[in-house]
Amino acid sequence: ESLKAYDVSFAGYEFYASTFNFVTNKLFCVEFSQHFSSINSAFSRYSEIKNDLVKKYGPLKDSSDDDLHYYYWSDNDNTVSISMSKKAEPSKAGASFYYVNLIYINKELSKKESESNIGAL
Repeated sequence: ESLKAYDVSFAGYEFYASTFNFVTNKLFCVEFSQHFSSINSAFSRYSEIKNDLVKKYGPLKDSSDDDLHYYYWSDNDNTVSISMSKKAEPSKAGASFYYVNLIYINKELSKKESESNIGAL
């Protein structure tokens, strides 16, 4: 089950879209997304959030590739990631944007969600 919200403020940042995912009525994943028409604006926001995550969690692991700037932090219970598209992606309306995404995942509940989806097949 998921819930979408728009124009959400979280951790001092404004996000255009947010998705809250639930399993057995418990929040297991939340994704905050903001789009930018300028790569410089997107990278500035991405860097600000990434620096805030480093201050809070310590060093982040780099999993960047050709298409995505991607850093994450993980422990036994949770994963937090920040990513930014390196190339402009088209929106449904036809404009192209650079997306910055902040994601929090509870691993145990995420595993339950995966198992429940497999059982539904």
